[in-house]
Amino acid sequence: MGARVAQAEDQFRSSPNVIDFHGFRVAEALLLLRKKLAEPRRGKLLVITGAGRHSPDGKPRIRPAIINYLMQNRIQFSMVNDGALNVL
Repeated sequence: MGARVAQAEDQFRSSPNVIDFHGFRVAEALLLLRKKLAEPRRGKLLVITGAGRHSPDGKPRIRPAIINYLMQNRIQFSMVNDGALNVL
């Protein structure tokens, strides 16, 4: 998990309002989302989850986990499309 997480944290610095979870496992995505939401930011955060088409069964895994986390923590968000959402 370490190398991918470090790579994503580099991405945070270059694109502070975008996080792309393509290729990540659910646990990694949730860890990174928590870290990102703890940081001060301006404006919306675009969270790219992917639509799950490359999952073994073709069903999304990260998107439902992210949505569940946001709802449980009462964090406002809006759907952009099947593979992305905006955290307000």
